[in-house]
Amino acid sequence: MSSRKIVPSLRFRGFGEPWEEMELEEIADKAVDNRGKTPPVSKNGTHPLIEVGCLGNGTPDYSKVEKFLDDNAFNKYLRNYIKNGDILFSTVGSIGLVSLMDNNENAAIAQNIIAFRARENYDSCFLYSMFSTEENQNKAMRIVMGAVQPSIKVSQLIHIQYFVARNIHEQKLLGQYFLVLDRLITLEQRKYDKLNTVKKSMLEKMFPQKGAKVPEIRFKGFSEPWEEKKLGEIINICSGRDYKHLSEGNIPVYGTGGYMLSVSEALSYDQDAIGIGRKGTIDKPYILKAPFWTVDTLFYALPKENIDLNFVFDIFQNIEWKKKDESTGVPSLSKTAINDINVYISRYTEQKVIGQYFSNLDRLITLQSSKIEKLRNLKKACLEKMFV
Repeated sequence: MSSRKIVPSLRFRGFGEPWEEMELEEIADKAVDNRGKTPPVSKNGTHPLIEVGCLGNGTPDYSKVEKFLDDNAFNKYLRNYIKNGDILFSTVGSIGLVSLMDNNENAAIAQNIIAFRARENYDSCFLYSMFSTEENQNKAMRIVMGAVQPSIKVSQLIHIQYFVARNIHEQKLLGQYFLVLDRLITLEQRKYDKLNTVKKSMLEKMFPQKGAKVPEIRFKGFSEPWEEKKLGEIINICSGRDYKHLSEGNIPVYGTGGYMLSVSEALSYDQDAIGIGRKGTIDKPYILKAPFWTVDTLFYALPKENIDLNFVFDIFQNIEWKKKDESTGVPSLSKTAINDINVYISRYTEQKVIGQYFSNLDRLITLQSSKIEKLRNLKKACLEKMFV
């Protein structure tokens, strides 16, 4: 037990008592432990099996559930059943991922997850948030065994010491605060996922599919059939180059993974382009804003006259680039392979409208991603300051 006065750096008003250092087994019971008990899964099962991939933010993410149990397996193979408010804690693989169990009484946890249940006078939301801090995650990592498949012994885990607020009212305030943050993150993540789903669907419907000369969905006022072309007829594929002979400057250098550093010269000073990997990551095209330089593993595609850049970028996103891989090792593309791809294009006026539509959609997706990142950073900062 620590003798010094332990308090978090940021607290709700009205609380001044020091926190106490306690072992996990003093504040929570091991409620569900199915280790060594692998229930058979069923294609027709109705009981979701929560695995490690479902944990990590707030309540379990059922969209990531891949296995289900039937009634027989659920009733006969499980030792105990999870309840609303249990803290789900991963003990194998991605150690220390936690979620707070919701009221889904039909769910079960896989054998690589332990469920802890808060003892009397301890709030489950508080304990869930306490487990989520970086410092407390590190405490669990210190007892990890195995390199290939990391795991921890629960017999050791229950003796890890945590700093705990003894005032149940402070616990509840903290627990609810972080639960609200988790809900906000989940809501914003759902919006982000929906926007990406819309984009994926519209990329399919607003471009002709195999065997068709017109798309399923078009903007009003356009009816002409699209024209089949080779990619090499609508773009110029240019090679990136080594930058090491250049001085430091303000021209960004890009590789297959994005921005790398800035130099004194550009390969394109005034024309935007599309970056597409020559080697390595070949299926992640992105817009390059002039001026820019690209390394030799990244091609850049410049649209020809009367071809809209954003429209071509949308075409690039519809191409299954991995199928164009010409290597037996590191994925690779050649200019010939790119230039020979057959695509359909509309007239320039329609290209502009379609390109702008997807450009606006991409901005919304980027803004939504930024919202999520800010909320996650806020949660991380508050966990550091509001827990010991």
